[in-house]
Amino acid sequence: MRNLLLSIFIIFSFTGKAQTQKWPYINYAYAKAYMYNLASGLHSKYQIVKDGKIDQTATSQVVRLTPKQVQKIIEITDKDTRGLLVGLNKCFDPHHAIVFYDKENKPVASLMLCFNCEAIRLNPKKKEPELKQEVTDAEIEKWLATLKEYELIVKELGFPVFNSLTKYKSYSKKLKYNAIPQLKLIGQTGIKQLEYTDKNRFDLSGIVQFKDKVYVVADKKWNNKIYRVDTTSNNFTINPVISVCPDDKIDYEGIDACDNQIYLIEEWFDDVYTLNPDSCRPEKIKINWEERNIDRSNWGNSGLEGLAIDCDKKILYLAKEREPRRIFKIDLKTGEISEPFIKTLGKQRSGYDIADMKYENGYLYILERGRGIITRITTETKEIRTYSFQNTVLNNGKRIFENEHPEYGMAEALLLTKKQIWIGLDNNGDPVSDFGKSLGLEQNSNTVILIFERPEGF
Repeated sequence: MRNLLLSIFIIFSFTGKAQTQKWPYINYAYAKAYMYNLASGLHSKYQIVKDGKIDQTATSQVVRLTPKQVQKIIEITDKDTRGLLVGLNKCFDPHHAIVFYDKENKPVASLMLCFNCEAIRLNPKKKEPELKQEVTDAEIEKWLATLKEYELIVKELGFPVFNSLTKYKSYSKKLKYNAIPQLKLIGQTGIKQLEYTDKNRFDLSGIVQFKDKVYVVADKKWNNKIYRVDTTSNNFTINPVISVCPDDKIDYEGIDACDNQIYLIEEWFDDVYTLNPDSCRPEKIKINWEERNIDRSNWGNSGLEGLAIDCDKKILYLAKEREPRRIFKIDLKTGEISEPFIKTLGKQRSGYDIADMKYENGYLYILERGRGIITRITTETKEIRTYSFQNTVLNNGKRIFENEHPEYGMAEALLLTKKQIWIGLDNNGDPVSDFGKSLGLEQNSNTVILIFERPEGF
């Protein structure tokens, strides 16, 4: 039951000279989001910043907000938040916070949120008129809607919001042991074995949703078309529907789409093409690799493996698979080439690769085959968030296919939908294992697409 502290008149004070008209009233350079107090032991000492430092209960999960997200937080806070500042329940046990920093990287303001108590706290306090003793149901609903806006941003940043203290404590234990959260298959129908209309082996290498249909490509010379996936039956059937007429050898390793154009990458010569679906002739995109002294001649089988399109800004992202893995950002309007994620990817390490990529709403998702994970990179701030599918493809040492080379992963293609994550496997013609048969797969060498629930906020 919500109980407003109606017997108290709340008058908010503000100390210090205001620099802006809206909260936080002072100049800031950026903001970061935190989770903290997961064991609920802070009580009245709930401030996220203590003596100029982040509270020691804060987890290692820290996400820098984009300028757009910061502006949204300020806009929400500028609304009537009096009920949230008092609290719609008789408690305040926060687990989420946004901290604003100045140019010297010193915390200057903070917003603390308790979704279970339906309350917030601000530092500095907000200059706002006193709360009336009598409030209406409409005002309460308005404040709850404002709290929901905060929650949506928190989830967008990749932080979970739970409805009980027990779940926060359980989450804290997972973080303590550095457990990467696992993706969950959508149930018994989460593994789709592909059926082909011909007898040729199909080494799945890329997947895209284009005009509400799903299309795939493969990296063998006889798979020289773009195939549509028929999803109406339990197993998926692929049919060649878009012809491709290349001038030379092909080794298609990735596919994406923007407007009415299909984008393809080819690993034999490490080139990128656009294709109008009504014409079979792909057009090579001119990329001035020499401008950055990039020599592709020795890339071989570790060359271009993934691509993603920021359709609004006309930005093309290309991934070099390994040894070392690299991500190139290409402005299709100017031709400028850059590598903005060098520090994010880190030093070259064995088993670290990139098999595919997709772009969505300011985030770049990379499929890391060797590690069995999907990593989301915020393109502006370079913050990362990761989910694993390793327990599905390697279950207690058991694999879906009888790998001739088990040291290599099979995940090759990535697709994001509103509620699902699809991962396509390239089994290199290896037959289904006994473990795969136990999952309901037929005894053949047809590869599969894994369909996972998409985590909220990811």
